[in-house]
Amino acid sequence: MERSILIGRYFLAHAQRAFDEMGADEATDDARYVLGWIRDRRPERVTQREIHRSTRKGRFRESSRLVSALTQLEDLGFLRRLPGEE
Repeated sequence: MERSILIGRYFLAHAQRAFDEMGADEATDDARYVLGWIRDRRPERVTQREIHRSTRKGRFRESSRLVSALTQLEDLGFLRRLPGEE
């Protein structure tokens, strides 16, 4: 478990650095926000619905913005979908 946490912290730091290098735009800012949300809560698994429910009154009133952020994180290899969760 400790090693998993260490690896997660490494990849989080890597993700933040990669986002800094890419330049900021709304989608990147949203992806950073989601990474921060995950870092703060440290869930073993998380669903799009959970993130949307906890942020819909603030940042992600439109689910399409959240989907874009999650897709960007998935494309960069920081998140992955579980089988059967399309």
